[in-house]
Amino acid sequence: MSDQELVARCCLPQDNESVSGEVPPGYKRTEAGVIPVDWEVKSLGEIAEIVSGGTPSTQVDEYWNGDIPWCTPTDITSKPGKYLIETQRNITHKGLSACSARLLPPGSVLLCSRATIGDVKIAKKGVCTNQGFKSLICSNDVSNEFVYYLLVKLKDQLVEKASGSTFLEVSRRDVENLRINLPPAEEQHAISTALSDADALINSLDRFIAKKLAIKQATMQQLLTGQTRLSGFKGEWQEKRLGDIISCIVGGGTPSRANPAYWGDGIPWVTVKDFADFDPEATQESITLEGLKNSASNRIPAGTIILSTRMAVGQVAIYRVDVAINQDLKAIFLNNFVVPEYVFHWFRFSVEKLEELGSGSTVKGLSLSDLKSIKFMVPHIDEQSAIASVLSDMDAEIEVLERRREKAKQIKQGMMQQLLTGRVRLIDLQPVVDRPEAEFEASKSHRWAFDEAVLIATLVKHFGNAQFPMGRKRYTKFSYLFHRCTGKQPDGYLKKAAGPYNPKTKYGGPEKIAIEKDFIREHKSGRYSGFVAGDNISQAESYFKKWYGSEIIQWLDQFRFMKTDELELLTTVDMAVCELEEEGKPVNIVKVKDLIRSHTEWEAKLGRSIFSEECIASAIEKSIDLFSGENSP
Repeated sequence: MSDQELVARCCLPQDNESVSGEVPPGYKRTEAGVIPVDWEVKSLGEIAEIVSGGTPSTQVDEYWNGDIPWCTPTDITSKPGKYLIETQRNITHKGLSACSARLLPPGSVLLCSRATIGDVKIAKKGVCTNQGFKSLICSNDVSNEFVYYLLVKLKDQLVEKASGSTFLEVSRRDVENLRINLPPAEEQHAISTALSDADALINSLDRFIAKKLAIKQATMQQLLTGQTRLSGFKGEWQEKRLGDIISCIVGGGTPSRANPAYWGDGIPWVTVKDFADFDPEATQESITLEGLKNSASNRIPAGTIILSTRMAVGQVAIYRVDVAINQDLKAIFLNNFVVPEYVFHWFRFSVEKLEELGSGSTVKGLSLSDLKSIKFMVPHIDEQSAIASVLSDMDAEIEVLERRREKAKQIKQGMMQQLLTGRVRLIDLQPVVDRPEAEFEASKSHRWAFDEAVLIATLVKHFGNAQFPMGRKRYTKFSYLFHRCTGKQPDGYLKKAAGPYNPKTKYGGPEKIAIEKDFIREHKSGRYSGFVAGDNISQAESYFKKWYGSEIIQWLDQFRFMKTDELELLTTVDMAVCELEEEGKPVNIVKVKDLIRSHTEWEAKLGRSIFSEECIASAIEKSIDLFSGENSP
C-alpha cells in the first residue's frame, strides 16, 4: 500500500475544539476533552479484565518444559511485531497450578507492567505470564487490536504512573483506572485495520530493505574480491597495503565544553554517534570556527573518508559537506591511483576485519600501524570507479527505501494521534456511493461477504471459462494472493489439508451471494466442475474496478497458467514465510518444512512431490520476490 493510500484512509484533520472554545457539531465535551458524540469515556477496567501473572518455583523440575507458553518481558521486547507467537520457556500444568499465573486465551493483550513498562503484544495462542504483566482480556464488544494500538499510544502515561523503591512498576489499579476514549465497535475495527495497514507497509519495507542489503552484501563480496568482474574489465589486480595508498591520516579533537563560544551553529562536528543515524549533510552537534582553532580538531573537506579507530572501530562515512571530527575518528586522504569511493566501500565490506584488529582493555582502539599494514587487492582505477558506481547506486536505492520507511512511520504516528483521539474520523474503506444501498445498510459482516462475492466473481470471470470452470480450491488460492497483494495478511485462511483454505467464503455467505446475484453460476465441463461468470458479472466487475482498480487483475494474470497444486505450494509456503517473519525466525527450507510439519493437517503435504525441497526453495524465492514491495502493483 502506498503512502498516499494510507493518508487517504483518513479525512482531513480537524481540531476537536474551535479557536473560540466552542464544541463543533458531532462532538461533545467530556472529562477527557472533546470527543465525537458517539464515543464514550471508559476505564480500561470497564472494557477488559486485568490479569496479573506469576512464576512457578524454578527449583521444581516438573513445573518446567511443558506445553504451556510462559511469557516474560524479554519475550515481548526481543522480537518486533504486534503478535506474540512463541516464548523462550514453557511450563507444565502442574507449574501453572503451583503459581499465581493464569492461562490467558488467544487474543489477550499482554502489557508489561515492570522492566520495559508499556511494551505490549497480542497473544496468538493461549499463554501465561510472569508477574511483570498486567494483561487485558477484552470484552466481546471491544477490539483487542484497537486496545493494542491505544496502549502503544498511552505508553508514556503508563511510565509516569510507575512507582516502587526496588524497581518501577505499574499497579493493577493504575491500569484498571486508566481512562480512554472508546469509539463504537465498528470504528474500533476500522481504526485498527487502518493502523494494521500502516504496519503492513512498514513491515514490507523492512523486509524489502533487508533483501536489498543482503543482495548488496553479496555483490560486495563478489566485486571487491575479484570473484566476479564487471563487463569489459580484464587486467590483473595488485596486492597493496593500506599504507601504500594512504597519503595522509588526520586526527581530531573536542573543544572545551566549558566555553559556550566554541559550540553552536558553524562546522558540523562528527563523533561515532553520528554513524548510528547517518546523515551525509548533518551531524548531531556543530562547533564554531573559534572552537575549531582552540582544539585538536581539523576541518575535513567534503568527500573525505572518515574512519572510526576507537569506540565503534571500523565504522566509516563520507560527508557531502566540510566537517570537523573528534579524537575517536581519523580522516583518510588517499593517493591519486585509488578512487576514494572504492576504498570507502572496501572499508564497509571489511568492518569485521578492522574490529578484530582493535585492541584495548577499557576502550577498543585500532592503531595506525595496524591499519596501514592491512592488505587488499586493487584493480585498475577505471575498474575501481565502475565497482564504486555499482555499489553507490545500490546504496542510493536503499537510502530511498529507508526514507520511504521513515515517512511511513511518521504517517503511522500521525494516524495514531488523529484516529485514536477522534480528531479524524475514518471514511468508509470502500466509498459508500459505490455500494448498493441494500448492501450499505446491511451489517458489517454482510458487507464483508458482499465484497468477497465481488472478488470471487471477478476472479471467476478472468481466470475461468466454460471449458475449465474455476473451482473453489483454485479461486481460494487466487483470493489469498489478492489479499496478500493488497498489503494485508489474509484473514480467515486456515491450515487445512488443501489450504490455505477459507471456509467462510463457502459457509459465511460470499459464494452464496455471488450465485444469488447471478454474478457466477455453477458449471460442469467433462471432469471439471466449478463456476463460470453469470449474467450480472458486469455489475460485479464494476464494483471491483471502483474499489480496487484494474492493475491488480493484471498482476494476478501471472498465475493464470499455474496448476492448482502449484498455487497450493506457493500459498502454503508464503503463509509459512509470513509466520516465520512475524516470529523473527530465519526463512529457509528447513524452517518452512518444520512449520508445515508442525500442523497435523499440513504435515501430509511433505509427502507429495510438489512439496520437494527444490520446489519449496523455489516457492520461498517466489514469495519473497512477489511480496517484497517491488513487484506488487
